[in-house]
Amino acid sequence: CVKCSAFADEFILTVGDDANIILWNFTTGNILRVFKGHEDAVTSIVIMRNQLEFVSSSKDGTVRYWQLDTGRSDVIFDTRTKHIYRWQIPIVGLALSPSGGHLLICPQELLPVYCWNFWANQLFQMSGRLGNLFPKSRDSVQYLGPCGGTAVSISQDENFVDCCICSLVL
Repeated sequence: CVKCSAFADEFILTVGDDANIILWNFTTGNILRVFKGHEDAVTSIVIMRNQLEFVSSSKDGTVRYWQLDTGRSDVIFDTRTKHIYRWQIPIVGLALSPSGGHLLICPQELLPVYCWNFWANQLFQMSGRLGNLFPKSRDSVQYLGPCGGTAVSISQDENFVDCCICSLVL
């Protein structure tokens, strides 16, 4: 069962119930590589604009930056370093800005939304909190404004719709 996917010109990335990410050839349907590194289910995948790298988030509380050709990954965000008690907070959503320079990171609860600036290699905290928005939800959509300063996170399930608008704290 595919839980999430991301498409590019020549390939597709898919995630199932485990912590693995699978790279498929879009034309032939062949598996090209299996990416391993997360310790729990992957929740979101975003392919970078150059289509040579991608970013993934997981219930293990980490965000990883991957190289497609080598399979190498680096942890660029870990909720255990952000929470006062070092709790592992699942990451439930990622969104890439239209320019490709900023990544919106949405933890499930207790933590604010964060923005990773790829060009400056810096993490910024957004000024909004999602609170208990995502634990109930089945679907979420995020948008990061073109300047990287505003984020909107929308969540819904069959009985609940909510929205959080955040701004960048410098």
